[in-house]
Amino acid sequence: MIHRVRRLVWFGRIRTQAQIALAVFLAVLVAQFGVLSYALQRDHALMRAIVEENESSRRTIDTLSDDLALLSYRIIGVSGGIYAAQSIAYELPDLGSRIIDGWNRVRSRLSDIADAQTAQRAGRAVAGLPAFLERTHALFSSIGPMPTPEELVLLERNHDEWLDYRTALTVFTEAMRQRVAENSAANFAELKAIQSELSAWSAAAFASGLAALAVTWYILVFLIGRPVTNLVSSMRRIATGDTTAEVTNLSRANEVGDMARAVQVFKEKSIENQRLQEEEAHRGLELAAARDAAQAASRSKSEFLANMSHELRTPLNAIIGFSEIMLCELHGSLGSERYNDYARDIHQSGRHLLEIINDILDIAKVEAGKLELRHHAIRVDELFASCSRLMGERADSAGISLVVEQPDDVPVLFADETRLRQILLNLLSNAIKFTPSGGTVVMRAGIAGDGRIELQIADNGIGMTEQEISLALQPFTQIDNSLSRRFEGTGLGLPLTKALVELHAGELKLHSERAVGTTASISLPQPAGEQRQSAELQASLPNNKTAAATKIVRAVR
Repeated sequence: MIHRVRRLVWFGRIRTQAQIALAVFLAVLVAQFGVLSYALQRDHALMRAIVEENESSRRTIDTLSDDLALLSYRIIGVSGGIYAAQSIAYELPDLGSRIIDGWNRVRSRLSDIADAQTAQRAGRAVAGLPAFLERTHALFSSIGPMPTPEELVLLERNHDEWLDYRTALTVFTEAMRQRVAENSAANFAELKAIQSELSAWSAAAFASGLAALAVTWYILVFLIGRPVTNLVSSMRRIATGDTTAEVTNLSRANEVGDMARAVQVFKEKSIENQRLQEEEAHRGLELAAARDAAQAASRSKSEFLANMSHELRTPLNAIIGFSEIMLCELHGSLGSERYNDYARDIHQSGRHLLEIINDILDIAKVEAGKLELRHHAIRVDELFASCSRLMGERADSAGISLVVEQPDDVPVLFADETRLRQILLNLLSNAIKFTPSGGTVVMRAGIAGDGRIELQIADNGIGMTEQEISLALQPFTQIDNSLSRRFEGTGLGLPLTKALVELHAGELKLHSERAVGTTASISLPQPAGEQRQSAELQASLPNNKTAAATKIVRAVR
């Protein structure tokens, strides 16, 4: 029972109904095509057979009749004294052979329709015809141009004997003509019957096609078209926000029912989306208020940083200047070595605090889009030498070798020299800070495959993981953020460096591995207009290996 119900449900599917309708329609078309093809083939075959049979039979019978008539004219003409008998005698064997051959062809081709009595009579005539023709040939050969009365009598007897032969053969040919005509009439009658049958089958096939077309139309219009149209109308109303639209055909167990249930889900989702949009609009108002508050806080921060730039830098410059005077003892000895240590600590702390303030202000300018760059052509070897001099003392005090590798062709790039030096110094400071004593920090430059100039700072220090690199690039974030961290710093060096590199339309990449080291790569593009100037400047550089050493090594001994 359950299987029967499932089968009925399966027949209720629109796809199944459409497939059945199409199958029926296809079957009707195939049947119609087969019937018409068979009828046409049979009709053509009959027509061809009738025409060929009539034409062949007619030619065969006409040939035999013509040969009989020709022989009869010859014999009658000789008998009447019209022709010379001797000249006719030479034609008799050939005419006789042609008549016998024509008889055989007619007999073999039309034996099934020949009258038995007429055929037997004609057969006896044909059987005796060779002997008659031999006698006639001998008679005509012996008769001169002017037959004698005795020869005329012989010719008349020969003529009378020929009449028996000719009558038998003539009756046969006429009977065969009549039989061929009757056979053709019978074939044409069969052809008419087939044509009538073809007409009936064509009418039946046409009616079946109309029925199949009506079934298909009913399925498409009433089972598919109208329900789908109603569903589309409901979907349009729901899409325009009218969630009160009714969804019909929800209980149908076919594709239309599936679509209706999908539209019902769409309606429920639309109602839910309306609710969410209302909530989102409410949250949007709250976010707008929060944004306004954040913008106000940002303006306050900018104002605070501007004030701090003036309020902090002025006393810091005084602290740094006076502590430096005390260290140099320009106005006399301090009187105690401990005072010298205090002055050195004050000087270093003041410079450190000034660097922090400068970094904070630089980050604030970058975020506000107010940091402007002044591009100039820069020799990389001179830039590396300057950075090496500035960081050499720190590297020496940390027991680290600072190595500068120059390529064979010294690159010349177009950038803001001050900011680019700040980028390299920040990276060198980090590399020295996180490299243990006895390690090495290397600076190198080169041309990448895409034509961009690449600067690298590599060390064999403690290294970082991918997660730590991500943290290190965030402002005010340090990898070791505990109170007892080993390395000092505010967490502004790498974020500021990254911002300055991107301000140059470049890219900063960090490749690091724990206990192996870190490599910082700076990729800088060269604008098209400045590439030519850089190339001209590079061509004008002195090619002196002693003046621009290929490797500058600053190491702790």
